Amino acid sequence: MHSNSFHKLWEDLNGDASEAGLDDETRSFVERGLQIRPDRGEGDTFWDDFMLIFGNNMSAAASFLGVSVSCLSRWPGKIKSALEQIRKENKPKERSDMTHTG
Repeated sequence: MHSNSFHKLWEDLNGDASEAGLDDETRSFVERGLQIRPDRGEGDTFWDDFMLIFGNNMSAAASFLGVSVSCLSRWPGKIKSALEQIRKENKPKERSDMTHTG
């Protein structure tokens, strides 16, 4: 069961989310990680812990997940890119059409 989940993660993270935008499944997956521990900024999310755990011993993590070390080494960049895109999209936009009163 877990291998299917990690296989899906591998497929999602090996897509080029930075150029094509995030698909709904990838967005939902990354946002679920943010729900586990709400996003309080860089270095303080579930995803930061995920990357720290798997990054400390890439060869053991790759063996555990059944993927190559070179594949796993691309995940942090993909995760960071997805987080940046979600943060950018979730950031409140300043309305320029509002009249400022004094």
